This record gives sequence, structure tokens and C-alpha cells, in this order.
Amino acid sequence: MKNNRAGLYSIGRIADGFTEFIFREQIPGITGIDGHIEIYKSSYDPMRVLGVKIYSADAVDRKNVYLCGGNNDNLIYWFQHSIPILIMVHDNNTGKVFYEHLREDNITFSESGWSIDVPKTQEFTEDAVRNIHEIPSYSPNLNRLAIDRPWMDIIESENQRLFIITEENINRPAGRGVLKINITDLAGEKQHIYDWPFYIDPDMPFVFRFRELFPWAEIIADKDFYDAHMKSEANGHTPLCDIRPWMIEAEEIAHFRLEMRLNELGKSFLCADKYICNAQYDKSKLAGSYGPVYENGLKFNTTAASELRM
Repeated sequence: MKNNRAGLYSIGRIADGFTEFIFREQIPGITGIDGHIEIYKSSYDPMRVLGVKIYSADAVDRKNVYLCGGNNDNLIYWFQHSIPILIMVHDNNTGKVFYEHLREDNITFSESGWSIDVPKTQEFTEDAVRNIHEIPSYSPNLNRLAIDRPWMDIIESENQRLFIITEENINRPAGRGVLKINITDLAGEKQHIYDWPFYIDPDMPFVFRFRELFPWAEIIADKDFYDAHMKSEANGHTPLCDIRPWMIEAEEIAHFRLEMRLNELGKSFLCADKYICNAQYDKSKLAGSYGPVYENGLKFNTTAASELRM
């Protein structure tokens, strides 16, 4: 078994035909997953988010299962955050995709890692979406943050920048669309671009729902880009909000280039996540300073207190 791009493309193609079902490729990161699935019902229902680990099979297996596996580090991370994980296998010969929910009771452990059987009876079809939606989840909101952590890591590193590139028909709000998340270096050179499909209720322009789609981010216009591309007279006006188009084409298509930065939720999650997963934290910030009396030791502290009472 091995990972390759064919599995990503096939899963995306199949999922694109399912109503209210989104598959997104995930930027590589410490989560160890290749993508995630979001099942969307309405803005009033909690979304269901699952991580996806993809394998590809080069040949037809004589058995009724595909054998998949990985290292224990990633497995520990998934279970610590209770992110439901789907193991998905793309059969290169047939183009079909099969899946299994990763659970503690269907994993086999060894010295080199873990393994799981993905049955060929569980094909990834629209009928399977109902079963996937019923997979229990500790907290969809926590899962959302955990899966988006690689984006947050990029921003926190301060070595790269993250932008949303999109356009919208201002006369016809859409309920379904695709954003492009653009990663650049500090000089603004493009490095990676990822498609980010989404569903929303078309009751307002979707750009005003960006903060719901990325609750961990502060989203603002890319000032340098807007200053360079907007007309000079437009630059003199105070913008009504941070999320605004840099160009409106034919009085119909609004073009946006928006930068994502970490807000307080994003910063807090990264801090908590590092402690949850690796017990990483700054002790001085948590405990503060006790001062020179404490540094002199408990015996000195006790003696000084006794002398004060005399």
C-alpha cells in the first residue's frame, strides 16, 4: 500500500457528486492526515468533520480486505483529540474507493506501528454518507480546530503568510463555492495553493461568513496588494469593513484577496493543543514568578515568617 495523488483526486471527484458533502485536501502537518470530510446540513445544525488518511492499492488483493497502517505517533494524536478518522483506500485498477472508521477495537498493534483491515464491502458511495454521518464525535468544533491546525502552524511560524483568494457574484449569492488558500513566503512569492470547497446557506454573500468558516482567524484585506491594485481615489476612503473586494468586474463579480492571521481563539487553541498532545508549555508564564523569598527556599521562607510573628 502507498499514498499517491490518484487517491486524493478520486475521493474528491466522488465526493463532489454528493449533496452537502465536502472533501478537502489537507496541507501536510503534524496531524498526519491527507484530507478531511465535512458533512453540512444547514447553518443551524452542527457540522460533522472527519479526518481522512488515504492509501492506494496497486493490485487486486485476493483477500476481502485491504491492509493499511501507520506509525503510533499519528495514532496517538488522533485519539487524543477524538477526531473521527476514516481510513480510505483507492483501488488504482477500478477507481473505486473503500473506507473504514478507525477505532480502538479494530486496530492491530505491533512494534513498528498499527494496522487495520479495510473491507471491500464498504465502498465509498452516496449510501455510505449516512453511515459516515453517524460516526460518533466528541466535539465537532474541537475537531474543526484540530484539523485546521496546519494552517495555524503556518501563521504562527512567521515564516509564511496565508491568504484567501476568491470571487463572488454580488447579485446572486451562492450556497456552494471554492476558495483558494494561498501560501506565500514573506516576500510574497507563491509557494502552494489549495482548493477549499464549502457549503453555506445562500442568505447573504459568503464572504461575510468567512469568520464562521475559519473561526480561529482574523481575516483582513491584504493591504499591500489592495494599495497596489485599487484606484488611488478608492484608497483615500475609509473602508466600511476589513473584508472588501479589491476589484468589482463588470459591476457583478467581486474579487477578494484576504490575509488570515491568528485571533485569540487560534492562539489559545495552539497553546492548549501543545500541552494536550506533548505537555509543552512555558512554566514561567503558567506559574509566574514567586520572587526572591521563594528562590531562597522554603526553610528561609518559614523562618522569616516566624520572626515576623515574634
